[in-house]
Amino acid sequence: MDYKVNIDLTELRGFNYYTGVTFEILSQVLPSPLLRGGRYDELMGKYGRDAAATGFAVDVESLMDYSKNNVENNQIHFVVIPNKPSLRREAIHLTEWLRSSGFKVILDLNLNPQQKELRLKENRASNFYGVILLETPRKLKLIESRKGSGKEFSNLEELLKGGI
Repeated sequence: MDYKVNIDLTELRGFNYYTGVTFEILSQVLPSPLLRGGRYDELMGKYGRDAAATGFAVDVESLMDYSKNNVENNQIHFVVIPNKPSLRREAIHLTEWLRSSGFKVILDLNLNPQQKELRLKENRASNFYGVILLETPRKLKLIESRKGSGKEFSNLEELLKGGI
């Protein structure tokens, strides 16, 4: 991984309990630090026990605000699931085509029936548009997340015309 580290020896925070090095972890996409912390050797003594310590705090509210404001950028449109191993190639082609058309797509090649049922339950409670089940090479089923209802299509063009 490629990390950029800046060290600012002149940084002064207003936290008097720090006794040594302080630090912040910043992100290029967030306006405030992801976390702040430092060394505080004398703080624990105020609570009855001397101990050297280093700690940090995470601004969870800022992270949640950021993720709420960026949900649309992360929204998945479809999950593609082949019903049997022989349909994996078609599922991969369908996923590639949808992605090249601008859709955000998850390809789920796990053919475990319980996992498929879990995906369908997640779909009903989610923000993404739907699950596309490949039942045969000529039969697609779109299960819409908003309604939980399914529609069958004989090919991708038919699905795109009538399903979305």
